[in-house]
Amino acid sequence: MQALTNNPRYGIEFVEGFQLSRIAVAVLLPVLASLLVALIYTGVTKDVSSGFTIAGYMTGAYSVCLVLIGVLNLAEH
Repeated sequence: MQALTNNPRYGIEFVEGFQLSRIAVAVLLPVLASLLVALIYTGVTKDVSSGFTIAGYMTGAYSVCLVLIGVLNLAEH
């Protein structure tokens, strides 16, 4: 926990920590979006393999982005 002043009555207080709701949205939203893309692609083209290959690529690419953000955040401190 950090504060801009020594007096707790004044200033802005920053509480550092994880917010579970934001992490859940950051993980679940792309996974559900890739599932939706897979189902729509499969429904339109009748090609299940290609639909879920595209969805797997989307999930993998997003995972790499999340790891990169984590590594850059770690390197910043």
